[in-house]
Amino acid sequence: MLTQRLTLHPPGCRRVSLPLSRAAASAAATCKRLSAIFLPRPAFRLAAVSEPVEVDPVDGSRVLCHCHWQPEAVRAERLTVVLVHGLEGSSDSRYIQGIAARAWDAGWNVVRMNMRTCGGTETLTPTLYHSGLSGDVGVVVRHYAERFGLEQMALVGYSMGGNLVLKLAGEWATARP
Repeated sequence: MLTQRLTLHPPGCRRVSLPLSRAAASAAATCKRLSAIFLPRPAFRLAAVSEPVEVDPVDGSRVLCHCHWQPEAVRAERLTVVLVHGLEGSSDSRYIQGIAARAWDAGWNVVRMNMRTCGGTETLTPTLYHSGLSGDVGVVVRHYAERFGLEQMALVGYSMGGNLVLKLAGEWATARP
């Protein structure tokens, strides 16, 4: 007896062939998984305040930060997350936008930081970014902590940004900024 089969072959994935009876039972789950992978994400629509922050007074280098602040009445007491992108990324990279949206939904303040010359900021600094510039992240943290009296801050870095965050944590050790 021949059994009808459903064959799925999404781009970039292996071919899956299921008996039709099993396919019918798992169709909803399969569609949900595939739509999460292949359908576009919703557009990033958080309102931001963009601000250049001077990180090196010697050469005048600045980095551009895009900030998403909770209402002023609760801003200082809410966790503030500083997001640092990876190599050749920017504050507009999809992974940065994704975690920014989730952090905002959790009720946190979000600062999406561009490293030097990233995200179209070449005119803000005479130097290029590299994995040794953990001090830039530290300056951004101190700048916002002092400006708004922030009580709690967390740093999240991806790839090279993660390296900068860990390097800064080692440099600060137990000292609070």
